[in-house]
Amino acid sequence: MRTVVLGPATLPEARGTVLTLNRRAAARLGASAQRLDAFARRLVLDTGQDIAPATLAQRLLTCAVRDALGVPDPGLVARSLGGPLRELLRGSADLEALRADPSPQVRRLAVAAAAYRAAQLAVPQLLSVFRYVRLSADELLLIDAAAVRRRARPALDGPPVLRGQPRRSPQPGDVLVAGGA
Repeated sequence: MRTVVLGPATLPEARGTVLTLNRRAAARLGASAQRLDAFARRLVLDTGQDIAPATLAQRLLTCAVRDALGVPDPGLVARSLGGPLRELLRGSADLEALRADPSPQVRRLAVAAAAYRAAQLAVPQLLSVFRYVRLSADELLLIDAAAVRRRARPALDGPPVLRGQPRRSPQPGDVLVAGGA
């Protein structure tokens, strides 16, 4: 669950890793500034891995297709599924719903996407995310995957706190705190 504090309120207490674009905001919180993209890269590097070059990503997709679909030529099938699969993963499509689709091609794509997505790299941890004006769906998914599950604490002396997953990106001045509940 994410908590969004709306308005020019006093920033809540920063806990865990602080993600912010603004060095002054980080200094005000008593933390060093760390960008979301640098945090994502560090998550991958901490697992002893690195960001996959295109050739390695294709090889991993080929392995996922071979294991999930058992086709005679997994390399060819992986190349044909690569573009649609990337769009499914970027768009956060419901793979379970796609597995129930009447089209065998869509079901095959959903199975391959689920196998490719199966590797979980993020170790949950406390996160505080401040002053990001607009977060994409992928960035919100990264924050949710990396955030440890905890109960969010409302600001007692601040503005109203909205709980739940917002249907829009935070607006300028919003404070987004990621964590579980």
